[in-house]
Amino acid sequence: LKIADVPVVLDVKDIEGSIKVAKENNIDGVLTIASDIAIPTVAAVATELGLPGISPEVAKIATNKALMREKFVEHGVPSPRFRKVRTLDEAKEAAKEIGFPVVIKPVDNAGSRGVSKIDNMSGLADAFNYAQKNSRIGDVIIEDFVEGIECTIEGMTYNNKTEILAISEKKKPGGHYRVATDLTYPPSFPEEMIENIKGVVRLAIEAIGIDIGPTHSEVIVTPQWKTVLIEVAARGGGFGVFSDVIPLVSGVDAVLENIKMCIGQKPDIKPKYERGVVLRFFAPHEGILKEIIGFDEAKLIKNTEIGLFKKVGDTIPPLATDGDRTGYILAWGETREEAIKRANMVEEKVKFIVKDEHQK
Repeated sequence: LKIADVPVVLDVKDIEGSIKVAKENNIDGVLTIASDIAIPTVAAVATELGLPGISPEVAKIATNKALMREKFVEHGVPSPRFRKVRTLDEAKEAAKEIGFPVVIKPVDNAGSRGVSKIDNMSGLADAFNYAQKNSRIGDVIIEDFVEGIECTIEGMTYNNKTEILAISEKKKPGGHYRVATDLTYPPSFPEEMIENIKGVVRLAIEAIGIDIGPTHSEVIVTPQWKTVLIEVAARGGGFGVFSDVIPLVSGVDAVLENIKMCIGQKPDIKPKYERGVVLRFFAPHEGILKEIIGFDEAKLIKNTEIGLFKKVGDTIPPLATDGDRTGYILAWGETREEAIKRANMVEEKVKFIVKDEHQK
């Protein structure tokens, strides 16, 4: 609020209030950088004031995974089998029909909140309740678990043309929860596979109806080298992906170009180059954080940035959502291999001393 010309405290879900503030101040553009929950409000304000942006109908599809999947099926986008459910009995029926393992998630949340992988019926009730608790409308989807390598794809669309700015190869620890601990750009795939990923993502963006603005997509590359689209968000990637990673990978200032689009100016979204970047997250075992060793020394490593989300004395929770991570490493270089080497150097320096909460 310190840098705002007109500071306003307002719930981002308050569409009518946001429209009122926008009209009172005669705004020139409206956007959200990386927040799913603000997408319907942004679309409503843009439509009401005649500003560039996606429509409220497209925003509704882009923030509801069930509606999104229906569009994927309609347009032939390869995606997992799924069913939308509202009761535990419906969830059991869907899981039996699809077959284990399955992924259970709320239709209308992000950041891995409410998402679980379940291998058998014994874990279904807890996973269903966890997903439904994290859904604002109470709807949950049960989907086929697709084995393979998960990737995130950062795109920007202008005049119905999408430029792909960055593709990551993700790593996730085992277990029920689906939280990534490492994103490496670019992926270690053959060029033909990368072009296939880009084609599937563009088809998905078109299926949803996104004709302008940033997108953050997730796909699985199967062991058979097939691309399966998981979901698309009509926003930039969080945790600095949109603001920091995209410029490092592609040379495109995503925030600036997004602002240009939102105020009716032509953006420059064509990638200038492709460089290596690693975004890695610290995720020590759960307990009480007692000491952090080597942090200041690690900060001196060239072409890296590190930060913490927790401090000494905080509780390290189970890694259930993106917000449960302890800190991050951002490393970059001319190549993927150089970025990985620098991230490894940082990780070797930084150690977390965590005490079990039950230890005396």
